[in-house]
Amino acid sequence: MNWSRREMPRVTTNLFQSLPRLSLVTTGVLVMSSLAILPASAAELEIGLTVTSKLKFPHTPMSVTIDFAKKIRQGQHDGVLDANSIRVVNQATGQVVASARTEDFAYSDRGRVEWVIVDPDHTSWIIRFRTTATRVPLRPQGHVPAIGVGDLLRYNAGPHRPITSFFQAELHDLTGDGRPDLVGSWNYAYRDGDPWAAPIVYPAIASKHPNQFGNLQRLRYFEPGSPDSLRDLHNAYSAVECVDFNGDGRLDLLYFSLNTRKARILLGTKRRQPGGAPIFAANLSFSVPSATTCQAVDLDGDNDLDLVFGSQWLKNSSPTGWPLKLESPAAHGLPKGAAFADLDHDGRLDAINVTAPAKDGYGGRVVWRRRLDTKGLEFAAPVPLDDVTESDVTMVSASRVEGRCLLVVQYNTFQELAIYRQASARAGEAKGSLKTPRFKRLGRAESPDAVLALSDQAWPCLCDWENDGDQDLLVGGGYGWPRIVINSGTDVRPRYESPRRILSSGKPIRLLRNPLLGPPLSSHNMGYPFPVLADWDADGRLDLFCPNETNRIFWFRNLAAPGTAPRFGPRQQVLCDGYPDSSKLKTLSATRAASRDSNNGVYPHEPNRPFMWRTGAAVADFNGDKLPDFITCEGSGYRATLFVQHRDTQGNLKLKRHSVVRLKDGRELTGKVAERGATWTESFRPVDWNRDGLVDLVYSTGGSHHGTLEGGSIYLLKNVGTRTAPLFDAPQTMKCYGRSIRITNHGPHPWIGDYNSDGLPDVIAGVEWSVYPFYSYAALMMPRPPATTLTPAVPVSRRHR
Repeated sequence: MNWSRREMPRVTTNLFQSLPRLSLVTTGVLVMSSLAILPASAAELEIGLTVTSKLKFPHTPMSVTIDFAKKIRQGQHDGVLDANSIRVVNQATGQVVASARTEDFAYSDRGRVEWVIVDPDHTSWIIRFRTTATRVPLRPQGHVPAIGVGDLLRYNAGPHRPITSFFQAELHDLTGDGRPDLVGSWNYAYRDGDPWAAPIVYPAIASKHPNQFGNLQRLRYFEPGSPDSLRDLHNAYSAVECVDFNGDGRLDLLYFSLNTRKARILLGTKRRQPGGAPIFAANLSFSVPSATTCQAVDLDGDNDLDLVFGSQWLKNSSPTGWPLKLESPAAHGLPKGAAFADLDHDGRLDAINVTAPAKDGYGGRVVWRRRLDTKGLEFAAPVPLDDVTESDVTMVSASRVEGRCLLVVQYNTFQELAIYRQASARAGEAKGSLKTPRFKRLGRAESPDAVLALSDQAWPCLCDWENDGDQDLLVGGGYGWPRIVINSGTDVRPRYESPRRILSSGKPIRLLRNPLLGPPLSSHNMGYPFPVLADWDADGRLDLFCPNETNRIFWFRNLAAPGTAPRFGPRQQVLCDGYPDSSKLKTLSATRAASRDSNNGVYPHEPNRPFMWRTGAAVADFNGDKLPDFITCEGSGYRATLFVQHRDTQGNLKLKRHSVVRLKDGRELTGKVAERGATWTESFRPVDWNRDGLVDLVYSTGGSHHGTLEGGSIYLLKNVGTRTAPLFDAPQTMKCYGRSIRITNHGPHPWIGDYNSDGLPDVIAGVEWSVYPFYSYAALMMPRPPATTLTPAVPVSRRHR
C-alpha cells in the first residue's frame, strides 16, 4: 500500500500533438494518429540499412540492434529518441512495413528493431525516427507483428485484451505522470533472452481509462558501489510492494523471493529509465518467513511501517520509523495473502482476503474483516464484498491512491486482473459503520499490445478449429481445462479472441489427477493436458486427443458434421492391447504416486501401464496404413515408444504397442540422447521437416536447466527410415540463429507447423506461464543473423532532395 505517495510532476511536452499517438475512439478500437507538421524542436531522421549476407529463405526475420543515442550524437542532431516514431521502410517498394520495437527501449535508446523480409532480394532498408526536445513516454504500438526470433505472440485485437501479474499486483504512480500504474511480478520465463521472474510495471496510458496500460517493463536497480551498472531482480516466486520507506517523497520497493526467503528494500532515486520507471538503489537485505506476498503497512497503528509476509508480520519498533528495526516474525491470525486497508474509515486497517476454493477449484470470493477496537490484532468474522463479483479469485491487493482504496483482484486461474475503486458511503452511513464497504468495478487490466498469457503450462497446438481457413490456437493448462483461442483475423494478420473452455456433451472438459485416478488423493492435483486435434477414429472428422498429468490418455469423438466446428461427445480412454485398466488399477497408480517409496516421485514408473505420466504425444500415421498412431514415453520409464492402431476381425479400431523408437545408430530414444540430467515432463511432435514425405519427430524435455545436449530443450530427429518403418537420425538441437533454444524449465513442448504462411515449418513454444515464443523456419535454419551495415543518421529531407 502506498501510504506516502509522492505527487510526481506530470511529464508534459508541446510535441504530443505532432507525434504518433494512441487514441481511444468511439468504436473502442485503439488507433494510431499523427499530424504531419513538426515543431522546430523536433527532427525527423533516417538511417540506411543494408543486408550484406545472402538471404536464402523467404520470411527472414530481422532483429537489428541500433544505438539511436549514438547515431544522434554522432550526427550532431538535437534532442532524444522518440521510440514511438520508429518506422521501417523497404527501399525496393518505398513502403513502410510492419515492425516491432522491443522492450529494450524502456531501458535505453539502444535497442532491437524487428521486422520480416518477405522477399530475400530486398536488402536495402531505411530506419526512420524522430527526436524530441524532451523524453516522450512510450506508448503501445496497437499492433505488434510476429517476427520469428523468440518474440511473443500477441492478441493484436485492440485495447480489450488482458494483462496479468503473479502473486501480487498493485496500483502506484511509478512513472510520475499522476496516473496509477500496475506494479507486480512476473513468474518464471518470458521472452527468449529476457530476465526471468522480475518485478514489473505496466505504465498507465489513459487517464479516462484507468484499466488501460502499456507494455511490460522491468524494475531495475543498482548497488551503491556501482551506480552505473543497472541490474535485474530475477527470482521465481517473488513479490513486490511499493511504499515510501524513508520519507523522501519517492516510492521505494520491498522485494521478496520465496526461493531465497530473502527480502530486499530498494530506495527510489531521481533517476528514471526512458520508459518512465524510476531506477532504484539497493539498501537492506534480510531473511524473512516463507510466503508469496509481501506488504509494508502500519499494522499496529503506531505510525510506523511494519512488514507482512504471507501469514506472519514483523513489527517495526524503530523510534523514527526508518531505518527499520524489525522484531521477530509473529502470526497475524489471518489467511496467507491477506491485504490491509482502512475500509470503514475508522483509522484502523481492516483485512481483505480470499476464501478457500471449493473442491478441485481454484480461487474463492473476496471478503473483508473489520478491525476490532482492541489492543491486539483482532478482526471480525469475514463478510463478502458483494460488489466484487468474481468468484474464482486467487489474489487480492489493496493500494491507496488519491485518498481512495483501489483493489486489484486476480481471477480466472491467474490470467486476469480486475480493478475496483472504493465508492462513497451510502447516504446515512457514518464513519466506522458496520455495513459492507462499496466498490465500483473500473474494468479489467488490459493493454492494446497484450501478449497471450494463458496461465500455467498451457502447451500449444495450432489447428483450424472452425474450418474457416486460418489457424487457431488450441492449448492445455495446468488446471485441467483444454481451451481454444479463436483467430478471428487471418494467418497473415492474426487477431486472437479470449480463450474459451471446450465442451464435451455440453460441459467443460477438465482432466485432473484426483478425479481421474481417485484415492489416495494427491497434493499434486494438476491437469496439464497436451491437447491435439487429430482424426483419432479415422472417420474424417478431427477429434480431441489429450495426454495429461496422469498416465492415462483420453480422447473425445467429434460428433459435428464434416467441415464444421467440432462438437465433442463423452470422454473415452485410449486403451492398449495387453494393458487392461480398472478402478483397482487406477487406485494402484494413485497409491504408488502417493508413496514415499515411489521410484519417481508423483510420476512413478509402472511397467504394467502402457503410457508415462505428463507426457505429450506425437499423433501421426507412422507405419503407412492410413490410421493415426502416436509416439510417447512408455509407462516403465522415459523411453519413446510407438503405439499403432489396427483393426480387429470385426473392423474395430484397436491400439497396440509396436516398438521402442530407435535411432539409426541403434540407440533407444530416451533422455540420454539429449544428454539431459533430469526431467518430469517430455513431449513429442510430428513434422515433415525436410518435406521428403516421411514423418520426422520433434522431442522436447523439461528440466533442461539441469544440463542437456548443447544446452537446448527442443531436438529434431529426422526420419531416415521408410514410410512404413520409421528410424530416426541423431538429434539436432533446435537453435535460433545459432543459439540453442532453452527458454523454460518445464517445457517448452512446442507445436511445429507453418505459422507465417511461407509453406515451411515454424516453432511455437511455451513457457511456464504460457506466453508463446515464436521461431520462424529461417531463424531456425540459419547459423547466425543476417549481417547488416548502417549509415549515419541524416535528416529525411536531405536523402530525398
